[in-house]
Amino acid sequence: MRYEDLLGRSPVKLNPAQIGSYLTGKRVMVTGRAGSIGSELCSRIAKYKPQQLIIVKRNESILYELELELKQRNLGLNTMAALDTIQTFVFSAYGRKYKPSAMRVVVGS
Repeated sequence: MRYEDLLGRSPVKLNPAQIGSYLTGKRVMVTGRAGSIGSELCSRIAKYKPQQLIIVKRNESILYELELELKQRNLGLNTMAALDTIQTFVFSAYGRKYKPSAMRVVVGS
């Protein structure tokens, strides 16, 4: 069995150049769960050299672990970790100051 069989649809073909133009040099905010999906998403975003990666999480230990993991991978990221909810962060002084250009919400773990 292949993973395509489980999707129930055709796989999406990504356009790396288009993704790069969307992320390169911009402040990118990732929020939601910080498990393996969030970690992998941050690593993939790093390849496109964002100006800054803002990670917003509600759980301090998960936020710390994700930030530590990204530093250990030595991806050359300028990161900012915020212990907050996305709703509060966007309207806070930090949200107004950092103004993310792109946002991805991770709903898996």
